[in-house]
Amino acid sequence: MQCAGDCGLAVTGVTPTHCCKVCSMFRGKHGPACMKSPFQGTTDNNNSHLRAVCSRDHCNFAQTGIVEGYCCMACLNNRGHGQYCGQLSVTEANKDAGKTFALRNLERETSFGPFTLQWKKRNIAVLATDTPPRTLRVNEEGTVDSHGRGGLFAVFEIKQIVDTVVTLFAVTGKRFLSADDDGKLTAVHSEGCATLWTIDEVPLDTCLFPCFSVKVDPNLSLNPEEKRMFKEAGYIVKKQVIPKKLITEALKAINSRLCTPGAVVTDGLGGSGMKFCKDIATDSSIRNLLFGSGVWGLAQDLIGKNKIHPVRGGQIALRGPQSSLPDLAPGELHRSGWHIDGIDKGKHSAFTLLVGIALTDCVEPNNGNLIVYPGSHHVLLPLLKDSVAAGNLSLRHPRPVLSNPHHVCCTAGDVVFVHHKLAHAGGPNAGHQIRYQVYFRLSHKNHEEFTASNITLEDLWVEYEGLH
Repeated sequence: MQCAGDCGLAVTGVTPTHCCKVCSMFRGKHGPACMKSPFQGTTDNNNSHLRAVCSRDHCNFAQTGIVEGYCCMACLNNRGHGQYCGQLSVTEANKDAGKTFALRNLERETSFGPFTLQWKKRNIAVLATDTPPRTLRVNEEGTVDSHGRGGLFAVFEIKQIVDTVVTLFAVTGKRFLSADDDGKLTAVHSEGCATLWTIDEVPLDTCLFPCFSVKVDPNLSLNPEEKRMFKEAGYIVKKQVIPKKLITEALKAINSRLCTPGAVVTDGLGGSGMKFCKDIATDSSIRNLLFGSGVWGLAQDLIGKNKIHPVRGGQIALRGPQSSLPDLAPGELHRSGWHIDGIDKGKHSAFTLLVGIALTDCVEPNNGNLIVYPGSHHVLLPLLKDSVAAGNLSLRHPRPVLSNPHHVCCTAGDVVFVHHKLAHAGGPNAGHQIRYQVYFRLSHKNHEEFTASNITLEDLWVEYEGLH
C-alpha cells in the first residue's frame, strides 16, 4: 500500500496509512524511525497482512496477534514483555508480509492452509487463516479449529526435527498438532505420535485442505447395499446429511451476493450457460457444506480414506423458473440432451465424483431437478474409449440416445453422489421457485496419473478404492 502522504514510500505497518508517524502529522516529512521503503506494486490498499507497531507509548515492537493492538499481554498491562512477545521491529515482523504458506504432512502427503505466518521469535508463531485474521488454535478441550483471534491458545512452538522437518507444539494447549486419515487436524499429547510437517510457501490459490478440522461422523457412512446401488446405477442419494444451520449460512451468502452487481455472468463459451456467484465459491459457508457436514466422510467411503485431493470450492448452481417448456413427456425431454462433464472440453475423465448438495426442496419432476441416466456409465465407457481413439471425444456425431432419464427428487439437506462417467443433465423448471444446489467435483489423489495412462477408460472403479 502506498503512503497517504504522497511521498512515494510504502506503508510499512508503523501506522495504518503512512510510512511513519511523522509523515502522518507533517505531510512528506520523515522521522528517524521511518524505513523509507519505496512503494512498489499496485494501488491495492489491502494491507491487512501487515503488522503495525504496538499501541503502547514508547514501545516500538510490532504487534504480534497475541493480544489485539499490542505486542503482548504484558506490554498491555505495563509489565514489560512476556515470554511469547516477539520483540521484533515492524520491519522484521513484516518480512513475510503478503506470503502464503501451507503445512505439509509428510506421512500422508496432504497439505493444509493457506496461512500467513506471524512470527514472534525464531521458533514461535501464530498462523493466521483469513481476513480479518482468524488463527489456528488448540483450544481448552484439546480440539483444533481456526476460530481464534490470537491469544495464547494460538501460539505454537516450532520444533525442528531435521532440516526443514518440524513439529508444532501448542504451548498453552500442551499438545502437538497432528492430522488423521480423514483430513482432520487433531492434537496429540505424545511427541512420538505427532505429525511431521514442513512449512512451504505456496500460491494463494493452491488447493489445500481447510485449516479447520474436517467433520467426519463415525455414525454416518454408506452401507454395503448403498455401495452396491452406486456401482449398479452410477449414483446414490443420501437423505438429510446437511444440518439446517449450514444450509441457512450457504443460502444467506448466496442470496446476499445475488443482490449485488456481477453475481450472474455467462459461461464465456458462447453458449447460454450461466454462472452464479463465482466469487463466493470458496467462501467458508460453501466449503462447510462439504468439509463441515459429514459429506467428506461419505465421499471417502467411495474414493477411499486419505485418497481425495482437496478442493478450493464448489459450483453454485441455480435453476430459475422457465416461462414455457417443450411439449414433450418428461421421459422424452432429455433422451439425447445429456452430457458428461469435461468431454466437450477435451477431457474424458475430468474428475472422479460429482457431489450435489440440495439447499432447497425439489421433490417433484420438472422443478429444476438433476436428471441422471441410471446405468449409463456401463454403456458409455466403451463408447467413450472408442471415441477417444477416433478423435471424437465429444460423442456428438451422433450422441447416443439414452433411455429412462430419471429426475432426482431431493429435499434440502439431501446429497447426491454421481460417478463421473454417468450421463446427466439439468432439468427444466416449470415451478415458481429457484432451485438452489451446490456441486463439488472431487478427484482421487492419483487422478492425473490414472487419466494420463487412460486406465480410467478401462476400469470404472480404479479411482473408487472404497468399493474394492
